[in-house]
Amino acid sequence: KFKRKFKQKSKQNIKKKNKKLKNLTKNKQNKKQNKRLKKKQKKQKTKQNIKKKKQKIKKFNTYKKTKKQNKRLKKDKKKTKNKTKD
Repeated sequence: KFKRKFKQKSKQNIKKKNKKLKNLTKNKQNKKQNKRLKKKQKKQKTKQNIKKKKQKIKKFNTYKKTKKQNKRLKKDKKKTKNKTKD
């Protein structure tokens, strides 16, 4: 009777240990996966930020160009007005 009990206990213990090991490996894998995901997300975010910055710069540059152009147009208009007056 004692032997049987002991065997059962040892089997249970082995099962428990295996379960623990399995969980540990699972946790490790999950951690790795999470790390990978975080890295990927960070990369995407930086890419996005760079894109946004580029767009901002582009927008600003076009704004500056149009401003200059408008100024030039105004000057030209004034010149032509003055010419017609004379």
